[in-house]
This record gives sequence, structure tokens and C-alpha cells, in this order.
Amino acid sequence: MNEKFRNTVCNSNDLVDKAKKEIFELISLNKTICGDLPNIQIPNLDPRSAINSGLNAANQASLEVINFLNDILATVLGINFDEMRMQLIDWLVNQLQPLALDLSISLPENIKSCFACKVNPLIPQWLFEKQTDVDGNEVDGIGINIKISDIDLFCLFGVDPNSDAGKFVYDGNAQQDINRFMWQVIQENGNPLPWTDPDTNEEILIFRYYENNSVAYTETDGTVDYQNIEQRDRVFNLRISNSYKDKTIINFLVDYFNSQNPIFNPSKLIPNIIDLLYGTLTNKLDLPTECVQKTIEVEEAIKDYINNGIDNEDITFDDSFYTFTTDQRTNIKNLTKERQLGVSQFRNCCGKKITSVSYETLKKVSEDIENASTLQERIQTYTRALDTLANESAEGALDVDKNNAVADFFARLLTALQIVLSKLVLSPKFLLVVNLFIFLLDKQSILASSVKDFLKRIECLLRDLISELLRKLIYEFLLPLVIKALTQIILCVITKKLKEKNVNDLLTFTSLLPPFIRDNLDKLNEALGNAGSIIDTINGFTSNINLDSLSNIDLQFGEKGRFC
Repeated sequence: MNEKFRNTVCNSNDLVDKAKKEIFELISLNKTICGDLPNIQIPNLDPRSAINSGLNAANQASLEVINFLNDILATVLGINFDEMRMQLIDWLVNQLQPLALDLSISLPENIKSCFACKVNPLIPQWLFEKQTDVDGNEVDGIGINIKISDIDLFCLFGVDPNSDAGKFVYDGNAQQDINRFMWQVIQENGNPLPWTDPDTNEEILIFRYYENNSVAYTETDGTVDYQNIEQRDRVFNLRISNSYKDKTIINFLVDYFNSQNPIFNPSKLIPNIIDLLYGTLTNKLDLPTECVQKTIEVEEAIKDYINNGIDNEDITFDDSFYTFTTDQRTNIKNLTKERQLGVSQFRNCCGKKITSVSYETLKKVSEDIENASTLQERIQTYTRALDTLANESAEGALDVDKNNAVADFFARLLTALQIVLSKLVLSPKFLLVVNLFIFLLDKQSILASSVKDFLKRIECLLRDLISELLRKLIYEFLLPLVIKALTQIILCVITKKLKEKNVNDLLTFTSLLPPFIRDNLDKLNEALGNAGSIIDTINGFTSNINLDSLSNIDLQFGEKGRFC
């Protein structure tokens, strides 16, 4: 059992390994003859349907399950990744945009559950842009100060959105993307800028940036609810528009997320995945070492959360979970160096040679994705993009290893997909409002000594976020692909069951016949001119089933997950 969490009956790997073994036995058996099939029970991938917390913990939708499904695909499909590529294209084209839009609805619900419903629904006077003093005069509000380091985990604001590579890390212009808007606020250094809903044009928040301001306090001494001690440099000052004077903090929360169109830009997924895998953007942007290392620490922490069952609310982590092991720290340092150089090393194949994807290739691919408008254009664009990226990533491998290099690309892409989706959500635009509610609830800012310590403070949100992203990836991408790959085995099982059913039905019917008829069945068969027994005739019935028609059965899950 993993010693970093408790309240589990057994390690989820045990059930995954057992199911994997049974699946592989079935695949091997199907290649020879369909008979004596093992009784296969795939671990339940949805923890909500578990009967108790023990089963819940054992059946987590984790990286082990995803790797398990990948192994099945590799065994059934060999080194042919066409099916995987097409399923991924379908997912990117049809599911990514709805996911981004749905998050604008689900994320405020998560914040309400974790924080907002535990605070006073009335917005405090000091948080408004203008407040009324003891004499009844309207004066400037105080607002709340939030440190940049508490919302920018990936050094986003160190990137100029007007630079050649900057457009791939921001989601749009300053009127549509609040991350891009906050970069503009930083350039104003003290001048107020209002954030308005791009659709309704309603003012929501007024931003100021204080590089070094003597009253940029970040904590309260307890005598008042607002911040009056602990001055810090590089903070955003936020004040809620006075239009919310007659509304609740929940109204503000919902309107804030409604103004995000959407919470992340789907066209930025591929460039960010390639950057995680090969450091293409990091190298081009020439980010400082401390920024790159912090980014990789967040990625490794997300992996730890996934592997250790963050999607199960009954699992609690002990203190050791919130520090990286010695091996992890060594790996983080190595990955930091690779990413700054814009390269990656094959770890599972190809003689551990060095591979990369050039910035020019990524730029062309990303621009094509962003410019594709119709459904057909998006399908064609994603198809070309994945082919181009996979082939270029395999250029560093020997000819004999090319197929393995392409396979490595897709396997690593699937792991990177869930991490990058989490990263795109954990951007300043999301963490900004999270910091606001944490201060309203705890009367103090996030006091974190490390990346893992910071994520610990928002663990409640991470559970729902990572769980939903994992379910999206498994149920709408990997599992339908596995089912399609196992179609012939499924059809074999159907045929076998039909045979058993007809044989059993015949035996039941004949047992009901009078003895003198039952005893003379053989003579009756001969009289009817049958060469074989009645049982053989019934068995032959299922041999004539048109399996080709069954191959067209649409084995798909619903297109929408719990977000909808």
C-alpha cells in the first residue's frame, strides 16, 4: 500500500493488474479459439458507483488505469496507432470546446462548495470600489491585495503577450482573456482598470497593480476584517464594482466566471502539451530556471495527486505526501534542464536518444488549429497536426525504431493531456478568485512554503477538478477506443452466449417432452433426414450469424460527462 495516503483497503494497482492479466489472457485465447473464456471484471472506473469507501479507493480512475488501457490497446493494435490518433482527433474536435465552456459553470459550484457557502453572503463594504464612511460620505474602498506569487504558478506574467511565442500562452486579447488583461494592469502600475463582461459590458472588478506600495498590505491583525499589516511587493489590488451593492458574493462569483469565455482556450492545448513534453515554448521564451522548475513541480504534484487517488474524497494524505522524494527532486532538476534546452530524452525506447519539436513546426501547427473554423477544417487540421508532431518527434530515432518512437509520442501525449488540462485551469484567472474566498473564509492569505503546500490549501477544489478531467479522458476517449479494439472478442463472446442459450433452451424443452417422445428423438432426427443431432443443428444456428453486421454497432459512451 502507498504509505502517503490512508483509508484504503488495498492498492488500486492490485485490481488493475488482475484485470490486465485476465484481459491479456482473453486476447491470447481469442487468437486461437473462442472458448472457455475467463470471467473478466474490469475495475469500476467511476468512484461514485462504489458501494463503500474501500471499493471506492480501490477503483480509482488514476494513471494506472490509463496506463492499463494503453497496454490493452498496444496488445490488440500492435504498433498501429491510427485508431488511437483518430479517436484523439474526434475527442479534440467534439469534446474539448464543450469541456472548456462547462467549466465556467462547474468551477463556481466547486468554489461555493469548498469556500463560498461558508462565508457571509453579504459583500463586505471594504471590498467595494467605493464605500461609505462614518459621516456618510463616499470614499475609495480598500479592496483586497493578492500577491502575484499566489496566483501565477507558471510565470505567465513574465511573458509578453505581444511577443511571437507569447500568443500561445495567453487565451486572447485584453477584452476577452482576463489573464491578458492582468498583464496590461501590471504595465499600468497603479492606475485602475475595470474588468467588464465581454458580452454584457457590465463592470465586475476594478484592478490595480502595486509594484511597491507602502499600503499594499496582505494580512489582518485581527482587529479588522480587511488587510492592515504585512506589506508586500508585486500585488494586485481588487475591488468589486459598486453595482453589486445589492447583490451577494455568490452573484459576484457566478458573474465573474460567466465573463470568462471560456475558462481556457481549447486551441492552446496542443502547444502547451508539446511544451510539457519537449520544452519548445519554454526554450523560445527563455524563461528563468526558477520559473521552469516551479512549473515542473506543479506538474509532478498533479501526477502525485492523480496516482494517489485525489478523486476519492475518503482518501486523506499524510505529511510525507506534501514533500517530494529525493528521486523526484532529482527528476525535477533533470526535467528543468531538458525543458530549458527544448529537448526530451526517449525513456521507454529508441536507445534513450534525444528528441525535440521545433518552434517553427509548433507555431505553424498552432496557428492552423486556431484558424480552423468549420468542423471539417478542425478534423483535417488536428489530423495534420498530430501526424506532423509525431513524425518530427521521431526524427531523432533510428529508422528501425521509428514506429516505437511514434508510439512513445502518443503514449506520452495521453499522460500530458490530463496534466496540461489541469494546468490550463489553474491559471491566474481561476486562482485570483480562489485567493479572494480563502481570505474571506480564513481571514488570512495563502501562506505556503512550497508548491505542494500551496496545492494543499486548495485540495478541495483539486479533487473535483482532476476527477472530472480524468473521467472525461477515460470515458470519452480511452474506453471507447478499447471497446472498439476488443470488438472481435466481444462478438465472439456474444456468439458463445447465443450458442449456450439455444442449447440450454433446447435441453429445457426436450426435458418437458413425454418420455416416449424424448427417448425416440434420435429416430425422429433420422426420419427427418438430419445428418447431425438437434443440438448440432442449434449450434449451427449461431455459426451463421452475420458478424459483419454486428461490427457496425455503435459502441460509444455519451458525449457529455457530469459537467453537463
